[in-house]
Amino acid sequence: MEDFKEKDVGNIKTGMASILEKMSLHKTVSLGEVEDHISKHKRVYDSPLLLGILARAIETKKGELIEEIIPLCTHWKNFIPQDELGGLSPVQYERQYPRGENEVKLMEEMLETLSFGLEKEPPHKNPEALEKKLIEIQKKFLSLIPLNQPFSTNEKLLTNKEIIMEERRRNGHPNKSMARIGLTLFAEDVSFTIEDKLKQFDKTYEKAVNDLIDVQDKPTRLNFSKIESALKNFRSLEPYMKCRMDSFRFYLNYGNTAFLADDLELAISLYERAVSINPKYKEARETLDRIRKFLKENG
Repeated sequence: MEDFKEKDVGNIKTGMASILEKMSLHKTVSLGEVEDHISKHKRVYDSPLLLGILARAIETKKGELIEEIIPLCTHWKNFIPQDELGGLSPVQYERQYPRGENEVKLMEEMLETLSFGLEKEPPHKNPEALEKKLIEIQKKFLSLIPLNQPFSTNEKLLTNKEIIMEERRRNGHPNKSMARIGLTLFAEDVSFTIEDKLKQFDKTYEKAVNDLIDVQDKPTRLNFSKIESALKNFRSLEPYMKCRMDSFRFYLNYGNTAFLADDLELAISLYERAVSINPKYKEARETLDRIRKFLKENG
């Protein structure tokens, strides 16, 4: 089983490497960065980096890759260690603590209940509405008291959730994950949420650029509040913007903001990044040359 796991993870990484290369991102984004963002974010479209990769797919007219990226990242997450599982990945946890027969049966019943509930009141393909609906249906199902009571005593009848927890306790499951019960389904169409997220990020970038322009227009009266705001936004946007086709412009703007914040070391590194992405980017190259000449002359 372990060999199969390693082979499966290898196939996932090979698939992602191929996708990054198709979009010319293989030298910009490492597989380690992708894995780190998958582990830190519950959903693909919550990660700035992964959202940037999705945006790049749209920019390069390779939108069909989105249908590969989302399932690939979702599957990859099953092999990444999680704190709430005691440092085990979901795959390792399932192998070490397999589900008992009562849990398997109740999970199948809950899946049927979810399917029926979603057919009856579909959440209109909005993933966030879908997630809310799933939680609502599962909470109601787990609170039901079934006729079959495998662990009950004369004193108390157990709910579906309590039956699962008692079975896990008897099978030696760790206390930390004893109450983690539920199913996760993924919407077939997440385009609505992705489009909304892209607009949010682009709006944040626009605000940061406008703040920078406002400050540059009044060089004798620097607005340090706007500089700090722009710097904070540029910093948070970097994982997203570095995936975009015009990332060299982003690094110039970020560098100009760092320069105004008197962080010369950061500014130089950002200008260098802009030039390395686009060696023909005259504005970034000339700005970098001026700073280097100034530093040389003023030692």
